[in-house]
Amino acid sequence: MTVEIRAKGVNHMRNKRPDKGKTICVLIGDVSYDYTRELMRGINDAATHNGAQLFYLTGKQRNITPSDISNEQNTVSQYNSIYDYTSLIGADAYIISCGSLSGIGSDEEYRQFLKRFDESAYVLLQKEIDTSIPGRCSITVDNYTSFCKCIEHLILQHDYKKIAYVSGPKQHPESMERENAYRDTMRKHGLMFDESMVLYGDLSGFVDKQVTKLLQDHPDLEAIAFCNDEMAKSGYRVCESNNLRVGIDIAITGFDNLTTGQTMTPSLTTISQDAYRTGELALIQALALAAGEPAESVKLDTHLEIRNSCGCYQRDHANMDLANALNPEMYINAMVGYMQEDLTGIFSRMGQKHMVATVDTLMAHIKALAITNPLQPLDSRALDAWLLTLAAELAASGVIVAERLHSYLLQIAADITQPSLKKFYQIILQIHGFLFLYETREAAKRVETIRSQAWFVPEFVRDLVVLVDDDQSVFINVVNKLRSIGLKSLYICLLPEPQIRRESLQPHDVEKLLLAAYLSDRSANAYPRAQMPVFDKKDTLRNLQDLKSAANLICFSIFSGEMQFGIFLCDANRDNNPLLQIIGLQLGILVNFLDLKRKERIVKEEFEHIQKRNEILNYLSEYDPMCNVYNRRGFIQQATRMNSENFGKRAYLAFTDLDRLKEINDNFGHSAGDEAIRAASEILKTAMRGGDLIARIGGDEFVGMFIADRGDFQRIFESRIKQEMKKYNLTSDKPYLVTISVGITSFQCALGLEIEKMINEADHYLYKAKKHKPASILKQR
Repeated sequence: MTVEIRAKGVNHMRNKRPDKGKTICVLIGDVSYDYTRELMRGINDAATHNGAQLFYLTGKQRNITPSDISNEQNTVSQYNSIYDYTSLIGADAYIISCGSLSGIGSDEEYRQFLKRFDESAYVLLQKEIDTSIPGRCSITVDNYTSFCKCIEHLILQHDYKKIAYVSGPKQHPESMERENAYRDTMRKHGLMFDESMVLYGDLSGFVDKQVTKLLQDHPDLEAIAFCNDEMAKSGYRVCESNNLRVGIDIAITGFDNLTTGQTMTPSLTTISQDAYRTGELALIQALALAAGEPAESVKLDTHLEIRNSCGCYQRDHANMDLANALNPEMYINAMVGYMQEDLTGIFSRMGQKHMVATVDTLMAHIKALAITNPLQPLDSRALDAWLLTLAAELAASGVIVAERLHSYLLQIAADITQPSLKKFYQIILQIHGFLFLYETREAAKRVETIRSQAWFVPEFVRDLVVLVDDDQSVFINVVNKLRSIGLKSLYICLLPEPQIRRESLQPHDVEKLLLAAYLSDRSANAYPRAQMPVFDKKDTLRNLQDLKSAANLICFSIFSGEMQFGIFLCDANRDNNPLLQIIGLQLGILVNFLDLKRKERIVKEEFEHIQKRNEILNYLSEYDPMCNVYNRRGFIQQATRMNSENFGKRAYLAFTDLDRLKEINDNFGHSAGDEAIRAASEILKTAMRGGDLIARIGGDEFVGMFIADRGDFQRIFESRIKQEMKKYNLTSDKPYLVTISVGITSFQCALGLEIEKMINEADHYLYKAKKHKPASILKQR
């Protein structure tokens, strides 16, 4: 079915989405770590099975480097502006992953955030909710009991007494439960701990600073319990750099039981929660709520996975009954059974139940090869060819299979007493080696992909802004460039006008979006701005052109600085998420540039004498409009040029500022202060020669650069300024005096000269000069 859309005299035919299935919007924060990836996979698989359409709205990722706390809240606000578009999705229900959201800490902040969904059906993850309210439910895990078991294992089994805890952010719902479990268990067993043994991270794998501080403050520390597996990675990394052996010199535990914990050395003792099942169940419950059916809140069980990082030595297969070793076929069946049970249990507890069928296939193939004609030589080429498909299905989990096979290889090697078992050993050995080799090659491919993406990103916007002129051409080029890196569906939607956003928690209800461009498996298109299709609360984003009824899209905010421009939607491919985040930021720069160019065309009408369009942008970026002189950027560029054109010549740099500007503002208002700044600018310009350079680099601060061989130039320049100040103040009708303090430094133009360094030197002399500034600039009445 199609519907006709009219926009400023132009007709658009938009494909309406067939009325089948439901649209579920998933609000999620950090999609960069393993737990979220497993959660998304569970949601995706359940959506595919039930024919549902998904929109992921993803906010700020966890910090991987120390952040500027003073600017952190504003940064979070810009990323989290993506949640302002929820009402435009047209979702039938929402899934809200509280544990991954950034910038939300206290219960009150969660309450504020959730208020925007008061009229909607939603499933809340990682945080309990009032079950008496219809149309909503929650999915949580038993954080408290399971974390108590983990701490008790360290205390009772290992007799550790000095145990520290690295938590997630304060007030984070799951972090609080796990922290309470740590504190209560330590008190229960009479163990002393102080607050310096509880530190707070951001749930990312980059809490090296916190772990380093723990080890410095507590060199006798016996164990560190981490709030999740991601942060435990930092524990391994910092301990290694401090020559501490995990599992021997110090114990480490985590929470989540993700793939990374299995592949760390030693393997990580952790608490297993089924992230995949959480996602799968969340989607099923969201569909029930969307259909007006009730859905109960659920608390999922967890399981303590004891491995080697806590100090335990897990002796593999200690209980295996290998009494049938003299019967090769029975031995093979028994050993394959142990391997199958072992791997199935691992993947089930990790929430990767889809791997069970793959494990069953692998074990059946091993038995068939080993038992059928056991004395016939192994066809290694045929086995490698078969393993290629299997390794692709296992993906990153192939390393786990290979590591588990390694321990079985040791057992089998010790048990070989008959020639008929040698083939069985060769089969396991070849599979073990192939899986490791496959992962090595895949890792090399990932590195090559990252390398090519690293080159793609800086070139992405640069070519676009220099090759084309109008928005439509730019966006069709964007679509084609993104198609080249494998994206199959993408949509760029812009706000009618850019908006400034500062508050991170307050909802900003976006009314409409304009479709600038899109790519689908059927077509690619971009629109002139006046003809961009409009999407609002009635005609929502679920009706985007060529959007499949069961599509999975992930959405990123397009912003630059404090300016919000819209959203970028594309295939929800978890492997590409880090790149897509960067592309979203690049689009912000691009759209900001296009917005400036659009404003440039408006400005051009007022400045018809300017022939080239880019000259206006250069003017706006290099000149100070209030004083009609260069700004800091323009000064640095011109001063650099001046230096390069005058190598070997003597030069001076002056740093000046207006005295007592605050006194003028306080007594006569800021408009008077602006007038005084402009007057200071005119005084300086009058005192300068034709080839001299002047710029305003701050509120009342100016710099100037001069080429002059005279040794008394400083005295002459200061004298000129005094004369011009006196002349101005004698003729001015203002109730205040305009006086200027000056600091001057001299230097020789040379290759590699740092202009900023010269500015700092002149500023130093200005500081001394300002000691003699007037006590007041008010004129005597």
